[in-house]
Parts: sequence; structure tokens; C-alpha cells
Amino acid sequence: MPYPVNDTYSALSGAGIGGGRHIGPAWLRAAPIGQWSPVPGTALSTSGAVYNWGGSIPGEIRNIVYGWGGWAVDYATGRIWLQGGGHSDYGGNEVYCLKMGLDVPVWSRVIDPTPMAQATRFIDGGTPHSHWNSDGTPVASHLYWNAHLIGDVIFRSPFYADFGQTIAGRHAFAPYNETRLHGFNVVTNTWDSPTARALLPNFNPATLGDAGVGYYAVTDGQYYYAMLSDGVEYKLRRFDPVANIWSAVGPGLDPAMLQFDGYPGALYDSLRGEMVVVGENSNTVVRRWSLSAGTIINSPRTGIPYAASWDSSYTGCCYDSRRDLYYTYSGLASTDTVLYVCDPKSGYAMSAMPGVSAPALTTPASGLNSRFKYFPAWDCIVMQPTYADPIHVLRLS
Repeated sequence: MPYPVNDTYSALSGAGIGGGRHIGPAWLRAAPIGQWSPVPGTALSTSGAVYNWGGSIPGEIRNIVYGWGGWAVDYATGRIWLQGGGHSDYGGNEVYCLKMGLDVPVWSRVIDPTPMAQATRFIDGGTPHSHWNSDGTPVASHLYWNAHLIGDVIFRSPFYADFGQTIAGRHAFAPYNETRLHGFNVVTNTWDSPTARALLPNFNPATLGDAGVGYYAVTDGQYYYAMLSDGVEYKLRRFDPVANIWSAVGPGLDPAMLQFDGYPGALYDSLRGEMVVVGENSNTVVRRWSLSAGTIINSPRTGIPYAASWDSSYTGCCYDSRRDLYYTYSGLASTDTVLYVCDPKSGYAMSAMPGVSAPALTTPASGLNSRFKYFPAWDCIVMQPTYADPIHVLRLS
């Protein structure tokens, strides 16, 4: 896709964000350059699309966002799909779609949730459960950074934070550890059958807690994940959706390489072919996992540090392939409102985006996760802070 012309932005030189000629939807053309601005009419809470699944655990539709809800994105059309919930936050497994390619973006509910009577609930202290409802659809679960559109299918990793599970009562999933990706077809708006995707081999069925398949996942046409925080599996995994085959990438790694503080975010560096994990506070490194070799490099960060509030902030992060820069924003934006820029070309130097003021909003304790994306065709960053706030956009040129 063509990029806008005459862009003079340079984060490191402090040259600011330059003007240029831009073609895009009306909401983008109306947005000021270099400032966060809301897109009118895009708050999910007032969209008319929501379906309150209800129930005693849980009962609030807002938790489809606050329950570590995440996006899958079609950058070619500007469509965004939202899923979330799980744990004791929200039990509905419906899917929402926002068409950002329209002059006036519109939310829609593309599939209704499984009726409560057919929903499988994790019983704390009782029998481990299946990750599938009785109607063959997957249960609601947290998404973090792991939902990705590949072709016409959104793939997401299950196996943690399933509906009805609470942190205090989590326990082994065995013997129902159905280690398969969930697939949602965006053309037919239907879920895969429970056995449609290949079983992940060599998985530890005695895994405890949220664990299992990774919080951190990226795609380059195949699906990669790594579980980097709970000491479960120190190996990169790859799923080929065409061949329907899982494979391990590279050797197992020293657990000392992977100890994170809290929940940073994952982005795909397409230039270097790496899954890059950013957004940690006390660990002053950028963790780079090669998608071809399966090896990990911890590259020291330089420049300004993140604030202490970044620990467990559920970072929003994305890669600008045009400028070869990483953008990161704290999921706890009420305590740190800086939009950070990380330059891999200059020793992973950290700087603040010049001239950008913070939006007048806060994010929930569950952070941004994958609701923070760079759209290259429009040269802008788009994020969904909360259930009640509109989508916010930052035009870069």
C-alpha cells in the first residue's frame, strides 16, 4: 500500500512530526497530526452492538475489554476484531468487529455468545474442564497479545484464564489439556470445530495456573508463541495453518534468559524476523526471539527508562516498519502517559515521542494488551483504552 508523502518525522533527532499529504477515512483526515484524538462514535459501550451475556460469574459486558481483551487486525481493510473475558470477568465468547476503513467506523457483533446453559465453566477446586462449550465453540478467555488474523482465520491461544477460573483457585488442566489453537473464520463468522487444528505435541499436561500456550504471540503468515513468564516451556513454537502442523523452533533455552517482571508486550519486527518483547521496567533489556533459529538475545536498552509503574502494565506495543521503530505505551496510562519510541537501529535507544501530549483518559488495571496497533497504510497508531472510551488515533504524518 502507498504511504503518505513528505513525512519529516524523526523521533531521535527531535525534528517533530511533519506535515504531508494524506489520503484516508474522514476520521483520519480530521485528526490533528502528532496528537492523540478520539474517533467519534467508536465507544463500544454506546455502540448498540453489545450483548450482555450476564450470569453471576460474571455479569458485566465491559469485561470483554477489561478481562484482558485483545484485537486481531486486518491491516488491508482496517477491520478490527475484539474478543476477551474469561476468569471471573466475563463468560460470553461473542466476537465484535470495528470497520475502521469507513469514514464513520461502526462496531458490529459478528457472532452471538454461546447461551449460558451451554457454557462450560471452570470449577475451582473441582474437576478440570474442557476448553470448549457444549455447542463446540471455545470458552471465553483472556487474549493478551495472542490473537492474529492469518488469511481468513483469527487464531488465538487458549489454555489460561478460562471462564469461571479465579486466580486463587487455579490448578492443573489435565486430563482435559486440549492444546489446540482456536480458529474463527471472518468470512463465515464461525468457529472451527474443536478438533480442526492439530494437537500441540510435547506439552506438559501438569501445567498450573494461567499457563499453557503463550501470552506472547506474533505472525508472519504462521503463528508463533512463547510462554515467557511462568517458567513453563522455554521453547518457541510455530504453527503452520496451511499444513496444520506444529513444530518447535530451535533449542530449549536457559530459564534465566526469560524471567520477566510483570507483563510486557510482544511485537513482530518484520525487518529482523523477530518476536520482540518490550515494556519491562527493572529488566532494562529488549528481548528478541529469532523466528527462524528459535534463539533469544537480550539487548540492553539505552536512553530514558520506563517509569516504575510499567511493571505488570500489560503494555501496548507495535512496530513501525516504515521508520523501523517500536512504539510502546503503558497499559497503566494514568500513571505514565509517555509514548515511548525504541530505535533498534541505534542500540535500542529509548526516547519520548516529541510533541505528543497524553490523551485525557486512563486505561484499566488490565492494561492495553493488543489493543494498540500501528496501521502502515494510514501512518497512524490506533488504540482502544477502555470499554467506555472511543477509539483514539495518533496521526504521524
